[in-house]
Amino acid sequence: MKPWVKLSAAAAAVGLLAGGYFFAQSYRAEDLRKKMEGTQMIKLIDATSENLQRFSNSSGLAMERSGESWAVKSGLPLKIDQDEARGLAYSVTAVSANRVIEENPKELAPFGLEPPRATARVEIKDKPAVEVSIGIKTPGNDQYYISIKGDPKVYTVNSYTAERLTARLEELRDKKLPGYDPQAVKYLRLASGPTTIEIEKAAKPEDMLANLGLFQMTKPFKIPRGVDAEKFGALLESAKALRVRSFVEDRPKELSKYGLDKPAFDLFVQTDKESLHLQVGKEASATSVYAKLGGSPEVFILDDLRKDLAVKPFELGDRFALIIDITKVERMSLKGRGKAINAEIKRETVKDKDGKEETKESYFVNGKPVEEKPFKEFYQACIGLAADAPNAGPAAGRAETVIEYLLNASVVKKASLELVPVNRDFYAARRDGVAELLVSTRQVDAIFGSLGKLGF
Repeated sequence: MKPWVKLSAAAAAVGLLAGGYFFAQSYRAEDLRKKMEGTQMIKLIDATSENLQRFSNSSGLAMERSGESWAVKSGLPLKIDQDEARGLAYSVTAVSANRVIEENPKELAPFGLEPPRATARVEIKDKPAVEVSIGIKTPGNDQYYISIKGDPKVYTVNSYTAERLTARLEELRDKKLPGYDPQAVKYLRLASGPTTIEIEKAAKPEDMLANLGLFQMTKPFKIPRGVDAEKFGALLESAKALRVRSFVEDRPKELSKYGLDKPAFDLFVQTDKESLHLQVGKEASATSVYAKLGGSPEVFILDDLRKDLAVKPFELGDRFALIIDITKVERMSLKGRGKAINAEIKRETVKDKDGKEETKESYFVNGKPVEEKPFKEFYQACIGLAADAPNAGPAAGRAETVIEYLLNASVVKKASLELVPVNRDFYAARRDGVAELLVSTRQVDAIFGSLGKLGF
């Protein structure tokens, strides 16, 4: 027997563990049970897993030691779960029989050993290779008949031992997809149909207009937006440690039958040290989907995560039309509805009663000093404009209201927001000529309503 068995031979072992027990009808069940009484373990293969060099079987598995790890011969660069491989190596180098059934049987067919239902070859360092034949189940249905080449005896082994000797390649394949630490993510891209979301970690969060988080959504919106930390975290958690349910096809000729020629979702996540590129296709079952890794041909089945990936850009981003940390603002103006407001925040360094330095702020509107509370209520109404919906159409009309900010930030020195009426219920919020969000008229009314407390 050749030491390596081609994968195409895997079908030959399909019937091994599925009965076939009628072959033993010529053997009386009562006689067999009597012979199996008083079981005492008999060592058939007694070696350490460290000395195993190769293992192959008729299920299509052929694994070989490569230094301290294991590799398989399959014609593809398959990743092996080394823990599973070490466990199998341990099992096939410590094979014990429960009983000798026949010392020198005249026929092997009644035991499913001529021809054998399955075969295995165990190659141990500095020892002759051991070739094992596995037959059918015993009448008790909890053991299998086996024989060793060169030994005329027929033995019985427990079901677990038989299952290990007939292990399939898929059992050793690494089912863990590339993972990542959500806290270490620097970049995410999620494409679905015509929409692509891109989120990246800000190089200098201190230069952002508002410290609402470390990430910005740079696509599909033309103006970068902040990210909803809770929803973004949930998206990252959904794909951080995926496991393959089963492998479907290693070299598919057509991806269309799996919906992977045009994936429903294409996810890429990057950290400094790790990355995941996952493509998700059609439904495989009520609870699973076909998927593959980008750049890799293998198609496999995953638990269905399409609901987790079906996030809309508007829902994932923060809702603020233009939010700015008040500590970055020196002056601001509001023009609209017959009002012209110029506000200023003056800051000076003073010492408290303990002699410690602190910043004292004074507030002015149209040159007149005002109280802190009504000023901040006005400021909050301006920066708190939250989008109610994305703007599907253009907003090329004249702005009714314009809010401008002069900043002390190191990068951005000026920012402005134009509010263009769309209908009686909504305004388009336009920044740098781009109007991607709609805000309610009610919120704009609140801005002008807050001026009353300031005496304007």
